[in-house]
Amino acid sequence: MSTGTNQPHSIQALRDAFGDSRPPGISRKITACVACRKQKIKCSMESSGPPCTRCRKRGLSCTVNRSLQMLLESDTSWKVSMESEMRNLKNAIGKLANHASMPGLVQSMHEGSLARNHQEGGARQAPTSRNPSQREVILDADSGPEAPPASYLTRPTPTPTPLSATSRHEDIISRGRISPENAQACLHLYRTKLDHFPYQILGDHDERSLSSIRAASPFLLAAICSVGSLHMAPGDFDACYEEFRAMYSSRSFAKDINLDDIRALCIGAFWLSEISWALVGTAVRMSTELQLHKSFDQALRGHRNHYLRARLYLLVYACDHHFSIPYGRPPLTREDETIRNARKFLRCVYASEDDARLVSQVLRWSLCTNVFDTYGTDTDTPLTEPAISQLRKFCISLDGLRAEWSERFIVNPHVGNYPSKGVALQCDFAKLYLCSHAFRGVAASRTIHRSQETALIVDNIAHEGIISALSIINTVTSDTEVQSFFDGLPVYFDVMLAFAVVFLFKISRLSASFRLDLDATKQSVHELIVVLRAITATMHPRHFLVDLTNGIGHLLQRCNAIDESGAFNTSRTPDYQTNESAGRLGPDAESGWFDGLLDPRFTGEYDILMGQEMEFIF
Repeated sequence: MSTGTNQPHSIQALRDAFGDSRPPGISRKITACVACRKQKIKCSMESSGPPCTRCRKRGLSCTVNRSLQMLLESDTSWKVSMESEMRNLKNAIGKLANHASMPGLVQSMHEGSLARNHQEGGARQAPTSRNPSQREVILDADSGPEAPPASYLTRPTPTPTPLSATSRHEDIISRGRISPENAQACLHLYRTKLDHFPYQILGDHDERSLSSIRAASPFLLAAICSVGSLHMAPGDFDACYEEFRAMYSSRSFAKDINLDDIRALCIGAFWLSEISWALVGTAVRMSTELQLHKSFDQALRGHRNHYLRARLYLLVYACDHHFSIPYGRPPLTREDETIRNARKFLRCVYASEDDARLVSQVLRWSLCTNVFDTYGTDTDTPLTEPAISQLRKFCISLDGLRAEWSERFIVNPHVGNYPSKGVALQCDFAKLYLCSHAFRGVAASRTIHRSQETALIVDNIAHEGIISALSIINTVTSDTEVQSFFDGLPVYFDVMLAFAVVFLFKISRLSASFRLDLDATKQSVHELIVVLRAITATMHPRHFLVDLTNGIGHLLQRCNAIDESGAFNTSRTPDYQTNESAGRLGPDAESGWFDGLLDPRFTGEYDILMGQEMEFIF
């Protein structure tokens, strides 16, 4: 047994770890193997370990049971070795961070060490009497009897530990996912261009530096860098996108949510198509948890903070509708007081032209919500005469909104004439969605007899839908300024562009009475593909518009192949009947023209084009 200064290093380390200054009372080590101990004979064991001489000669299994002391020594030796390796690794990372000019990484490592030391010191203190698994509920007796039932129940906000605070302020730059220079480039692109398409989500962040956004919200920074790198085509997108998704998973269950979390979710939802719906759902939930819908009245009274909160709520509403109604999903946000009185928001002393643009979009989506609630998602049932009359009223209301806002906006220093051209384009989107309802249940409507007046209304609505679809495609193919926008517009624009393409293909096969030539439709789509390929030539390959362009090209090829195979008889020109006995949208029931339209080789192509995410209105 060793004593004092003659004890082995592992024993000394063990004593130091437990703070024991007394001479160690170490039990005798087990040196004999199990077989020799059982026979109670001397075990001749070499210093290299088993097998011993006797077991080697007899071919026996030679094992040595380890004592508790040996286990402790082995664990301590491993710990000493790992601590040495961690110190070397930390020094190497520090040198690398200094060489790469990443002071944030060095500071993060230093703060992490302080937090660990704090926790280790606190671990030796006596535990508190409060069970951490217990949850405290406070009943708020100060609320009036008119308050909502659950408003009386509150929970104390947990105090974050120093370690969690440190982890929260780690960002994609300090973690080495993107360089400060590239992050600054992403922020510049987003702030000077992309953010002006959805009416400036950043709010007060529009003039702040990269360092201030890093300090305020690493989650918001990850969203900006993900969307910015998606439109810059450098190699940072995959890393930023992965980091943003990881942060989203952690922030989804956070208790200390804030407005920047909602801004980050909206930014991601508008451009990151793969996770848009998940982000929208979380943004709606967080906005209601923060009760943004209650800030409208205070905003009208001139409170700056409530103005920003109410404005963000309108943005969440618009974002929610971008990814609900076009996909046949019920919107998560409601037509509450804020939405019904959206025009009043422009009375705020802080209201700007961007707010007017936002309000105009909210009004259009509110109308589309009424359409969705009125007609639902059943596309196989023909519209009744009262439903057709209401559809005409919706069209008139949409035309009124277009007249109200089309001449309202001036040239924007960041996105040119987009404010006015964007209104026209989005009104065409809404009109196309609205008028496509006229084709519901066309096959089943062969047995429905409508009055001549109703049949004419349906035909007029159908023609308005065709005009809107043509206007969408012609705008993209002929207006070079609109083409310059499409490499940065949110996903919704790409979705509706695909809708217009498939809509025209289907209508061009219906009847010559629509005056829509199939060959002319193909030519228009071909020109659109040429324009989109030029737009996407320098875009990141994972951008949704890149996949959409390829999908439209495949659709055109499929249509050409079907025509060449003779699946459609395009020379057939059925007659429409609009008299009182047979008035309805569609040709004579005896012609069989609609069977070709429903050919599964054609109708299934839209699901392939859109990744089976959006149900076509037909």
